[in-house]
Amino acid sequence: MMRSGVDRAATAPHYSITMLAPAKIKVRERTHKENLGQFLTPTEVSDFIASLLTALPAHVRLLDAGAGAGALTAALVRRACQPSSGVRRIDVLAYEIDPSILPALRRTLAECEARCLANDIVFKAEIRHADFIQEMSSSLSGGLFSAIPPSINVALVNPPYKKIQTTSPERLALRAVGLETSNLYTGFVGLLARVLEPGGQLAAITPRSFCNGPYFRPFREDFLEMMRLHRLHVYDSRAAAFSTDEVLQENVVFHAVKGGAQPKHIIVSSSSGATGASV
Repeated sequence: MMRSGVDRAATAPHYSITMLAPAKIKVRERTHKENLGQFLTPTEVSDFIASLLTALPAHVRLLDAGAGAGALTAALVRRACQPSSGVRRIDVLAYEIDPSILPALRRTLAECEARCLANDIVFKAEIRHADFIQEMSSSLSGGLFSAIPPSINVALVNPPYKKIQTTSPERLALRAVGLETSNLYTGFVGLLARVLEPGGQLAAITPRSFCNGPYFRPFREDFLEMMRLHRLHVYDSRAAAFSTDEVLQENVVFHAVKGGAQPKHIIVSSSSGATGASV
């Protein structure tokens, strides 16, 4: 496992966090990307995901699992730097397994630190170049040599989309913490639900396949036992959210809170997914 902080000297003052467009980050071939099941989050989608969070705590402890180039963290920082946010400190734990994307992630986090500094917000970040499922499952299972799970009150995720076999290391790791699922994306979401503190918020973009059908019933029951769904947004177009990557999954964005009473009404919305489309 490699840990890396943000190098304050790695960037000149630059406060706009102009995210590197996923289409312009030439760090991996398409086949490599598909092997990992990972597709980078467009800036417009990242901003929408971050907008679903309710009032942010003064001290944000963010877990960005499968961080990619850092689009979701950057979106949260843009929101936190608004005058009315009330945020005074942001601690980020960013997981990314692909070494080829780490330079872009480091640059984004350095820009986030610079913008926070300009807005009197303390910003600290740690990058873990590690397998999120293996490491977090080990932490949660409480083995003799396991690390203590982090204290997290906000989780943002665009998880990898890939089926996992019954006897795969990922499936076995998830099963060890009581999570039975057949896809990486539900594994990521299920682990995030477990590590969030009571009242913590999760906002995510995933395939909509978990919403119905027998394959994902154990996951739905497990997730809804811990989390209270507040918002569900559906993209009408299969490809619009990830148009540059030719992703043909039907995607949803959702916001949920750990524990508490189930809201009387769940907000459901839809859009084409195109830039500037109405919600």
